[in-house]
Amino acid sequence: MNNIIVYSKKGCSACERVKAFLNSNNVEYSVMNVGEDITIEDFISETNSMSVPVTKIGDELIIGFSMLKLKNKLNL
Repeated sequence: MNNIIVYSKKGCSACERVKAFLNSNNVEYSVMNVGEDITIEDFISETNSMSVPVTKIGDELIIGFSMLKLKNKLNL
């Protein structure tokens, strides 16, 4: 499986939904906490997004929580 990174921020309910979805499907991923593990500037540069969550699967970015997009990309 491709390397999966969830860009997240404390207090973000959509971020928690992404992580819960991945956990419930036994998908391994790492978390990058914006402002803690990565600077806001680097996050914007890497994702072209100013909001979280952003899920990076390989080279593809999924912005926000979209169960359909996650399922399709992960073949679930």
